[in-house]
Amino acid sequence: MNASLFEGQLALVTGAGGGIGAAISRACAERGASLVLTARDREKLEAVRSSLPRPGEHHLVPADLTHDGELHRLCQAVLDLARKNPLGVLVLNAGAALNASIEETTVEQWDGLFAINARAPFLLVKHLLPALRANPRPGGPRIIAIGSVVSTEAYVDQGAYSASKHALYGLTRVLAKELHRDGSRIQVHSVHPGGVDTDMIRAVRPDIDGTHLIGPGEIAQIVGSLLDLQGNAMVEEVRIRRRAREPWA
Repeated sequence: MNASLFEGQLALVTGAGGGIGAAISRACAERGASLVLTARDREKLEAVRSSLPRPGEHHLVPADLTHDGELHRLCQAVLDLARKNPLGVLVLNAGAALNASIEETTVEQWDGLFAINARAPFLLVKHLLPALRANPRPGGPRIIAIGSVVSTEAYVDQGAYSASKHALYGLTRVLAKELHRDGSRIQVHSVHPGGVDTDMIRAVRPDIDGTHLIGPGEIAQIVGSLLDLQGNAMVEEVRIRRRAREPWA
């Protein structure tokens, strides 16, 4: 790991208040990036910031990304900061899940999952892509989308979650192809974890055996390895399974 790899660069991490987002924030900070941390809960963001290397360098922008006004406020804050430190990393991690059959899922629940899992990433990319394009970093800026194994699989009682994560996966695949077509140096990575030990999975899947859950730090290690790539290798997506008897469960 190169502690100055993203020195002088800005990294935005959504859903940074805990779990995978907090662990990825550390991976970015350990590589020299100055962070913009966003989540709904300021107190959780404060706790994450205080745990990071160089806490005074990092910025907190609490926001509910399902509200356009708050999302636009976040984007403006990032663009203002990017005048000094180019935006080098965009981590699309914020998300929500639901364990319910399609018949039981309400329209409000369906729309809510699409709002945070698909619409918010689309808007963040749309507003921040010009700043990423403007970054002259030789290794290229990075967009990292945290999907799920349900991005490409069909799981019972996870129709809304699966559909919204499929949408995110489709967005990032097309984005990668469009950037490649345009000759951009921006790399887009899709990361699809299985069950990770977070508050979210314990809330929606209380039946799952916690002894086999993946640690958030393990996901951050993989994201860190993607950030470390500086040559000609390009990793489009990474699928991560639990080491369990039934990893799909």
